[in-house]
Amino acid sequence: MKENLTKGLIGEKTVKAERLQSLDVLRGFDMFWIIGGDKILREFIKWSNCPWLNKNVMPHTHHEAWHGFKAYDLIFPLFIFITGVTLPFVFEKLLQKNESKTKIILKIIRRSLLLVLLGLIYNGMMQFHFSELRIPSVLGLIGMAYGVGALIVLNFSIKRQLIIAVSMLVGFYFVMCFIPGTDLTATNTVASYVDRFLLSGHLYHNGWDPEGVLYIAPASVLVIFGALTGSFLKKKDFTGYRKSGILALAGLSFIIIAWAWNKLFPINKQLWSSSFIVLTAGISAMLMALFYLVIDVWKFRKMFFPFVLIGSNSIFIYMAYKAINFSHTSDFLFSGVINMFPKSFGGVLIALSVVVTEVLLLWFLYRKKIFFKV
Repeated sequence: MKENLTKGLIGEKTVKAERLQSLDVLRGFDMFWIIGGDKILREFIKWSNCPWLNKNVMPHTHHEAWHGFKAYDLIFPLFIFITGVTLPFVFEKLLQKNESKTKIILKIIRRSLLLVLLGLIYNGMMQFHFSELRIPSVLGLIGMAYGVGALIVLNFSIKRQLIIAVSMLVGFYFVMCFIPGTDLTATNTVASYVDRFLLSGHLYHNGWDPEGVLYIAPASVLVIFGALTGSFLKKKDFTGYRKSGILALAGLSFIIIAWAWNKLFPINKQLWSSSFIVLTAGISAMLMALFYLVIDVWKFRKMFFPFVLIGSNSIFIYMAYKAINFSHTSDFLFSGVINMFPKSFGGVLIALSVVVTEVLLLWFLYRKKIFFKV
């Protein structure tokens, strides 16, 4: 039974489970933009007063308002994708420790619910204004998508995982686009009707939420695609170069499919549209291929250590960014140095000092081997 389960999770020809350094670096690179990297880039563009940067780069430091895609829209789905990549490695490690399938399922459920709880805390649950509390959240959607995706990865073969993922995306397309009386405007989607029925008064916007209930399904597909990527990276019958190349080509194929599907079901981060999932899975796969090549094949690691610090305590720094006034601390530590530079460059240095303060805290935790795991 254990042997069959292992084959279903990670394929028949695999290497011994080992941690991919590129995963921590890519996760840290992703989180960097959430904890202040975006502000550094925006302030730099303002300081540069470069028309080309203002026109072509600045828009990508914000989310697309509705249909369409900006680079900033990738942050959330990339994190979910990375969560999936880790699953084959985690599951094999648990199986090697003789963990039962039931116990693994309970761990998945526990982690999923804990992320939902952290999402509620992030949204202000501890203020006890329950009548106004937003129930959907970024961490909540990650938790539920992880739970659904992980259970599928645990219980089905790689082939069936792919079939289920495609079926979920096609099914979501039909639900969102072909039910009479609905359309793809914010308050008239099927998803918005479901959210108002289940969570009225607890949504981010008036009548709809970008992390609503129905979006668990397409988001969980990102977990599955990530797990399929992880399973592929574990194979021993391909060189690192070949893995990177195949993964990059697969990602490019996904991007082409997404842009074709965009004509029928527009790419839309707020709706987690099927085309958006395929697009972000494709870009995520290409980034994974690049980071895997640089970090795990070429072994260029030291220069990326700050991203390792961020990636190894990603949930902690996400919560801390909300709870801790890093701006006040960075001002205390670095205001003297910043004042030595021209005021025109001050915005860049202030934004940079906040991220440096966060990284210093993460470095301290790393040195003390303190890692906050969910």
